[in-house]
Amino acid sequence: MGPGNRPTVVIAEQARTRFTPRAIIFVGVAGSLKPDVRLGDVVVASRIYAYDRAKHVSDEVLARPAAWAASHDLLQAAKHALRGTEWTGRVRAGAFEPDGPPTVHFKPVAAGETLLSSMDSELRERLTRVFNDAVAVEMESAGLAEAAAIGGVKTLTSSSRRSCTARSAAG
Repeated sequence: MGPGNRPTVVIAEQARTRFTPRAIIFVGVAGSLKPDVRLGDVVVASRIYAYDRAKHVSDEVLARPAAWAASHDLLQAAKHALRGTEWTGRVRAGAFEPDGPPTVHFKPVAAGETLLSSMDSELRERLTRVFNDAVAVEMESAGLAEAAAIGGVKTLTSSSRRSCTARSAAG
């Protein structure tokens, strides 16, 4: 599919039209915005913020985000399926060594068109200030949520926290 909300909305809408699903579940990768979301953790988006939408005035950027809540019944099913630690035995570490068993976070995520790979960038500071309940940042969920909303389809997105560099948040 490729990174970005725009390609995601196009492909998700094409798939929704062709297959007429009752629900769409998306799994991707995200960068952490909070210190308690560790490498290998899973974030199930309870809300998705499209953070790139804004109004620029003289010397200020005013956030004008779109936001979508997760489908209640899909979110409850995920909470049921991921309770306890039994599921962590089915997780393969891959090319990294996690800090411990993965944890699931049912929290908001921020999704935008910008790849965030710096812990001290202006964008990261704005995300943690304006969208202070978001625990992860990624690049596809807003597109998926928009396509699902257009088609009246339930949706749920989740991401595994990854890192491109030792201390970076990457979308």
